[in-house]
Amino acid sequence: PEFRQVAELGTNDPDMPILRLNISGYVTENVRALPDELALGRVASNDGATAELRLFGFRSDTIDVKDFSWQNEKTAPYLDLSFEPLSAEEVSEEKGATCGLLARVEVKPGMPLGPINQRLHVSLNVGKLAEVNIPIRGEVTSDILIASNRDYNSPKSLLHFGILRQGETPEAKLDMYVRGEHRDNVEFSVGEMDPPG
Repeated sequence: PEFRQVAELGTNDPDMPILRLNISGYVTENVRALPDELALGRVASNDGATAELRLFGFRSDTIDVKDFSWQNEKTAPYLDLSFEPLSAEEVSEEKGATCGLLARVEVKPGMPLGPINQRLHVSLNVGKLAEVNIPIRGEVTSDILIASNRDYNSPKSLLHFGILRQGETPEAKLDMYVRGEHRDNVEFSVGEMDPPG
């Protein structure tokens, strides 16, 4: 962010009894990731997804990746990361930046269903060593969806019946939807139940 400050100094000069100093500048880091968090949204398990972020350096003419790692080992095999330099025009779009990289995160098809809670750690050389940590959020979904309603918690796959009274037979209705290229050929049947019946 920019800052601006004014300082007034008293002098014994009759022509200039007060000397006013205007101080302004721009505070920045060695490196900045934009956005500082990747929101992937819903990712179809069969399709995967791609997201991009930019890494800007502010005190060096070059920015080099020394190393990177994924915090969550469970989903790490389903993620790829690549880098390419930003053009001078792209770097100039970020105020004060002197160099930059485009980081491309690819989610491969086949990632297990459920929330994506991952964190990318990147070590960079921008004149000196700098590190950034970027949270990655999203949800891997199937081509078969169960619609959420007030009784069904979709993220937890949990159906809530509330308080059951003896002798009552509770019922719940769930709507299922199929999307994707094979949606017209899908047929539903009961495979097994646990407990039976």
